[in-house]
Amino acid sequence: MAEPYNTPMPASTPVPASTPRSSSPSPPLPSLTPNASMTTIQLRPPQQDPSNRRRPIVLHIGDPIRYNPTTYAELSQAFEVIRPSTTERERSEFKKALQERRWGNFSAIFRPFWGTGGEMGRWDAELIDLLPTSVKVFASAGAGFDWADTKLLGETGIIYCNSGLAAAEAVADFAVAMVISTFRHLPWCMGAATLLYFLPASSSPDATTESAASIAGKTFQTCHLLAPAVSHNPRNHVLGLVGLGNIGQQIAAKLGPAFGMRIAYYDVVRKPAPLESSLGVTLLSPRMS
Repeated sequence: MAEPYNTPMPASTPVPASTPRSSSPSPPLPSLTPNASMTTIQLRPPQQDPSNRRRPIVLHIGDPIRYNPTTYAELSQAFEVIRPSTTERERSEFKKALQERRWGNFSAIFRPFWGTGGEMGRWDAELIDLLPTSVKVFASAGAGFDWADTKLLGETGIIYCNSGLAAAEAVADFAVAMVISTFRHLPWCMGAATLLYFLPASSSPDATTESAASIAGKTFQTCHLLAPAVSHNPRNHVLGLVGLGNIGQQIAAKLGPAFGMRIAYYDVVRKPAPLESSLGVTLLSPRMS
């Protein structure tokens, strides 16, 4: 998926694993990645006409927030936050509300969760053309943007912001765990070690019925004997990445230097040579033999 038309990646984009984290509700743990930094944002409304004392309006689409209440409280103090009901977010009612300017001339749209806030469907010309000209920013959870016509938003003067960096490190960490699990057959080993807790105990074991403890013991011993022979170290193995975006770059930064893997990637657009060099990655041709 290509980058949106109106949100080019700035040169200062933190790569890799230096995603800023909110300081609410508790201070974050320091990142283990070199050159990582924490960013604090002061929420201030834009300059406005002194005769107009109403705060700029932010349209909150979706369920109430669950995390970072302090940050949300600051947002609510700096801006007037309006959250349409679930019924109002259904496409027909949402269109009607936009047509009648039910929420006024709001300045921004805010969708904090991916699971809700999309009840109105795809943001295409049918919806975008109904937005007031005051809208300048559309900020949404989620790494993708296929559900919004970002080209049309940009042409309308609206900057679309996704949250691709927010969960990038967490997803990359999980991917690292799965890679290690593949090389070390962790599902097999963990299942063998915990089998006893999942086997039903026999109510009246006899000579012809093997006890759960015996079955679990044999399973564990078999795994203990065979797993080392089929397990491997990741070092010097090739890891293929389909796409070298925020998540792919962080996976490369973790599994390359720390585990000695050779990283190869394919993407629709080749990354700049300095980035490839810094991550130690190699571009693969689509015609791989």
